[in-house]
Amino acid sequence: MYPLPKAFIARIKTQMPTESDALIASLDRTVQTSVLLNTKKSSFIFGDEVVVPWCENGRFLNQRPSFTLDPLFHAGCYYPQESSSMFLHHVLRNLVFEQEYLLALDLCAAPGGKSIVLSSFLSNNGILISNEIQKSRNFILRENLTKWGAQNTLITCNDSAAFGSIKERFDIVLVDAPCSGEGMFRKNEVARKEWSIGNTVMCSNRQKDILTNAAMAVKSGGYLIYSTCTFAPIENEDVIQWLVDEYNFESINIPIDDFPNVRSVDSSRLFGAKFLPHLVQGEGLFMAALRKPKNVEVIKRNGRGKNVFTKLTSNEQSVVSKWISSTPYNFFKNSLGDIYACPLSEVELNQLSEHLFFMSPGIEIGRMLKNDFIPAHALALSDLIKSEVQMIEVNSEDALSYLRGETIDTSGYLGWSIVTYRNHPLGWIKCMLSRSNNYYPKQWRIRMKG
Repeated sequence: MYPLPKAFIARIKTQMPTESDALIASLDRTVQTSVLLNTKKSSFIFGDEVVVPWCENGRFLNQRPSFTLDPLFHAGCYYPQESSSMFLHHVLRNLVFEQEYLLALDLCAAPGGKSIVLSSFLSNNGILISNEIQKSRNFILRENLTKWGAQNTLITCNDSAAFGSIKERFDIVLVDAPCSGEGMFRKNEVARKEWSIGNTVMCSNRQKDILTNAAMAVKSGGYLIYSTCTFAPIENEDVIQWLVDEYNFESINIPIDDFPNVRSVDSSRLFGAKFLPHLVQGEGLFMAALRKPKNVEVIKRNGRGKNVFTKLTSNEQSVVSKWISSTPYNFFKNSLGDIYACPLSEVELNQLSEHLFFMSPGIEIGRMLKNDFIPAHALALSDLIKSEVQMIEVNSEDALSYLRGETIDTSGYLGWSIVTYRNHPLGWIKCMLSRSNNYYPKQWRIRMKG
């Protein structure tokens, strides 16, 4: 492993004089693997694991398995997530909302762990827009949310400025900000190599630029949650102080008395939680919640917006209804003909489309190809699929073959079917008299042998 930067060590010794040696030593130790369980899909348990204190669905594992070779991972029964990041679950549970149905935004969402926590928290009581500006990372975000089966989530690909133009729209805005990555030093060698004092300053300035737009997007009385994976005060406490001073946000005191190894911000006006690797089993993390002051301004939103998404024809609606169970969601298609189930109305979705580029405005259902319907992978992993759809249960060996894109035995089956492992859907296969076509997404197929 690349050695820790000397300037970083010097700053930590000044910043934390009584425990700097313990912190520095912890950065060369292996982190304990943890996962977040998807209770909507499975109560699957790895074995004798320990519950993450601040998240009842989080688990510490005794050893790190090969997630790639576990079909249940691809089925979305769990998500490998760093335990400190799960603290978002505790923060959300301690916020007080004035309305029951919420609109949330995860502004810097990839790879998707915190979006999964947000989506699960909202459940049937809200909608999440999960955003990632980098397209390569956006594809990873979409893969993880699709496997999880996040039905209340729309995925966008925009700069933060696009959301700044949508004033006072969101009840919750999460900014898991790009940072110098000090909290990831024990597993990210690149972060060690790229670290510098100048980089922490650059990150702090960038964080303020992002938060300027995030602050405008939060509703009056709504919440902004800020997090980083760094120990640097210039990227943590100083940024929170800037938000309080610049935008009159109120720093919210999230209780941490039940977690004695989690540190709080040392201030009478500012509140935040600090996860230090020599004290907790997780990585380094900083997280704080702030509330936007109330004012009398009301943002009026009139007009239909441009019609990026349109309603289905009666024939398309009839075809889709043969595959979909009863749902409160609306169905729209984009200009390419891709059909989605969306929790927003046509007006709301197209109004947002004036500002945002949607990679996925909900659950992708499929598309019409002439007179045939081609179901989407996301449909197979969602709760929307009708129980009458044909299922093909396979063993672990055939499950891995399917996930590699290989041919499996489908004798006795005909037509579109969902391949399942332990009754959990993996994806589509189309069975014909003499052969079958594997429709598991090519870009997600596993290449690891074993």
